[in-house]
Amino acid sequence: MINPRVFFDIDVDGNRIGRIVIELFADQVPKTAENFRALCTGEKGIGKVSNMPLHYKGSIFHRIIKGFMCQGGDFTHRTGKGGESIYGANFPDESFSRKHDTHGLLSMANRGPNTQTSQFFITTRPTPHLDGKHVVFGRVVSGYNVVEMMENEPVDDQDRPLHNVMIANCGELVLKLPPGALLKKASVVSDESEDEIKDRKRSRSSDDDSGSDDDSEEEERKRTKKKRSRKHSKKDKKKKKRESSNRKKSPEANRHVSRERRDISREKRDASRERRLSRKEDVRRSSSDKRKEDRRSLSPEKRSSERRFTRPVRPRLNYNDPNVEVKGRGRFVNRGITNLSPDGSITHPYFVGIAGGSGSGKTSVAERVLKNLNVPWVVILSMDSFYNILTPEQSLLAKQNLYNFDHPNAVDYDLLYKTLKKLKEGKSVTVPIYNFVTHTREEKTTIVYGANVILFEGVLALYDKLIRDMMDVKIFVDTDSDIQLARRMQRDVAYRGRTIEYVLDQYIKYVKPAYENYIRPSMKFADIIITRGLENVVAIDLVTKHIQTQLNENTINLRWRLLDTPVNEQILQQVNVLNETNQVKLIHTILRDHTTKRDEFVFYANRLSVLLMEYTVSLLPYESLTICGVSILRAGGTLEIGLKRVFHDAILGTLLIQTNPNTGDPELHYCKLPNDLRDHHIILMDALVGTGAAALMAIRVLLDHEVLEDQIIFVSFISTKIGLTVINNAFPNVQLVTSMIDPGLNKENAWIQPGIGNFGDRYFGTEEEEYE
Repeated sequence: MINPRVFFDIDVDGNRIGRIVIELFADQVPKTAENFRALCTGEKGIGKVSNMPLHYKGSIFHRIIKGFMCQGGDFTHRTGKGGESIYGANFPDESFSRKHDTHGLLSMANRGPNTQTSQFFITTRPTPHLDGKHVVFGRVVSGYNVVEMMENEPVDDQDRPLHNVMIANCGELVLKLPPGALLKKASVVSDESEDEIKDRKRSRSSDDDSGSDDDSEEEERKRTKKKRSRKHSKKDKKKKKRESSNRKKSPEANRHVSRERRDISREKRDASRERRLSRKEDVRRSSSDKRKEDRRSLSPEKRSSERRFTRPVRPRLNYNDPNVEVKGRGRFVNRGITNLSPDGSITHPYFVGIAGGSGSGKTSVAERVLKNLNVPWVVILSMDSFYNILTPEQSLLAKQNLYNFDHPNAVDYDLLYKTLKKLKEGKSVTVPIYNFVTHTREEKTTIVYGANVILFEGVLALYDKLIRDMMDVKIFVDTDSDIQLARRMQRDVAYRGRTIEYVLDQYIKYVKPAYENYIRPSMKFADIIITRGLENVVAIDLVTKHIQTQLNENTINLRWRLLDTPVNEQILQQVNVLNETNQVKLIHTILRDHTTKRDEFVFYANRLSVLLMEYTVSLLPYESLTICGVSILRAGGTLEIGLKRVFHDAILGTLLIQTNPNTGDPELHYCKLPNDLRDHHIILMDALVGTGAAALMAIRVLLDHEVLEDQIIFVSFISTKIGLTVINNAFPNVQLVTSMIDPGLNKENAWIQPGIGNFGDRYFGTEEEEYE
């Protein structure tokens, strides 16, 4: 029996975060699995009890407990007090054979024995204390990272998410077979004994023997033919045996036969390869011609838009901390760009501070500025991440709503200052995640690598002088106190489940005094005061234009400035270059030939990578080391073959660095590195080094992870004199290894001369992709 699979498409505040695919254990708990499957498809229509659609679509996860579970399925009340099964109000527990022994399990929520409805929960940890109480009826087979994102959503003191975590779409995944495909027939279990089966087979064979004479004659001919073939095969074996004995007696004849065999096998191999390549070429040409015909049939406008969508896209960033945002992607972690200068140092990002009272619209203004800027790598950093860790006594007061979070003493200004200072310097920072339920910092943190623009918002953003001095622009959002109270009441009552009395008591006791004593006096330090918050479109537009002007003035165009770097011949003498043996010259001749076929190119590139890694071993200290290979995607991944052949158990990391087509600056789009990288010796790999811009970015990221310069060895197939000079000027202690140094770069397009072409395209077979 094939267990059914269903899916949830999850939205958080209207932003799609991904899909969860769940396998249902219909072979063990069929009734429970069928209830969940039908509620995913909505095929049962309107419920008899609630008079509402029996469908999970549009329902929310109403309860999320970090380190425990995410609960949902109440499509009637959306609070955890409702729900209805396809069998009516409740249905009994089916089986407790499955245990809560891992994360990602799907289990029924209930109020006691035999009270199952539509509510369920997904575990994020093993929960053995629930065994025998809740029925496990499925598991997450894909998209568990989406469950982790949901688990990290901020919640109130009653474990209700502050943002709507909604099942935007759901249904059943059905296996679709290609046309003409047939499923294998299942074997039929028979009650017959073995003797009965043998008798039935004998009777069938006797029936066949009693057939026509023609059939018997045909069978006789077949038997005779088989006997003859056996005789011939015996004769052939004897003949081969005699030939082999003769060859042993005559060495010259033996050599002659072996040469003939080699020639025949080589001819067969070449013919087979030619047929295989010709088939691939025919397929490629037909598909390429079809794409070209399709593009020619489009209008110029549609053709340009179609071309945009066929180009490779940037990888999705990881969802993590709710207090860190990146332009246009909701609550995403910035894996962004570090602004580098030609000497390897970092240019400072533009720092904007936004302050204002609670409910004044600070976050809305920051998001509108972010949207209007329309530049990559903008970070919104919230002050809420930097609350102090409470003592047990303070935590008890906080649970009783007697602790003042609006006072400056509630903020860890030392950590906040260090974090903002490193971020201002373009270095990577670790941003804490504050849990407002337990009033503690979580073990999990968020790494931010820097940005072009930093938007820092908080009620006390302009309170501390050291932090104010780092800001390039200071903004205060001034809104009427009545509107602030109304917004706060609407937010806390509607989304945080608090009572009106509680909101008013907190406002009078803490919020209003803090605004009058600490927040409003900081208005005098603001460069720009925006009244009416988000409604003041003109003021927000002026702020956006001012930031854009400053960014244009600070533009570096790093790649083109590196072209003017003077070559230092003394530095080139310190570079580790492979000895120009005949083997290395032959490999380079084949690789640089544009007519070389892809399979040969890959073979010789892998061979050269092994030679480079074997040479790199001689540069390592003679002691026990932990090696980590970090490839600069995508061409740097071509050196991983050689690394794994030399270091079989080496750890691998990746950096996706691409050049901005407009500015020529390197941009870090993705970073995956092992923990405790400072304890490793790093072999950094890239296929080609032209201007050295990508290498500067990669080494800077490694240094941000506390790796020492003398622990980094940079390996490449081909490097230019300018690129090697740039890297050595910026990071003199990094060792450089290459197989050959090319003389220069084309001043018009910064391509290596004579070069090797696009190494990644030739290696991965994508050089045929043409865009008209």
